[in-house]
Amino acid sequence: MKHILVLFCLSIPTLFALVSTRSASRIVDYRPFLDRCIDRITSTLGTSKPYPIPDDLRIAHSSSGSITETIAFSVGPLRQVRACIIRPEQDKSPGVRVLNFVAFPFPEFDLPVFGADLVSLPGGHLIMIDLHPMMNLDHHAALVYPLLTSIHAKYQSKPGQKDDTSKLPWGGDLPQEALPFFSSCALWSRYE
Repeated sequence: MKHILVLFCLSIPTLFALVSTRSASRIVDYRPFLDRCIDRITSTLGTSKPYPIPDDLRIAHSSSGSITETIAFSVGPLRQVRACIIRPEQDKSPGVRVLNFVAFPFPEFDLPVFGADLVSLPGGHLIMIDLHPMMNLDHHAALVYPLLTSIHAKYQSKPGQKDDTSKLPWGGDLPQEALPFFSSCALWSRYE
């Protein structure tokens, strides 16, 4: 299990470089980052199999001028790996860009659910990365939290800490009603 958790967390430095070198006004393309994540997952866990997605959800155009693209597959112990990218129809135009990436394990593998939300707005970037227990919290805590705590300490700045550029800036307090949906080791950041 540990190598799968590490696999997900290997993408954190790449993500950090992706947004930290960009000013809030620069356009971020999440597709190359997603492709690298998928390559790492499949090269480690084996050949993927398509996971069914309704045709009208694979690529959807909105009336507001954005495109939503969804891909999904299964591989190894991961029942469903799903990614959704939202971007303006014109690739080079400014606007909201989102990557939502989740991996749901088969229950028998005793793995947490991985989730990452990367949002680029005209005024900055929001990042939330979490590995959340899928079932029995006490059991997952014993297996997962020691590794997650070390990852959190390595990549997440503390409140008020602004001088450590090797870490993700602290994103501020999460709303009380959001807390049940995230582990205590979630990486939460804002770049402006």
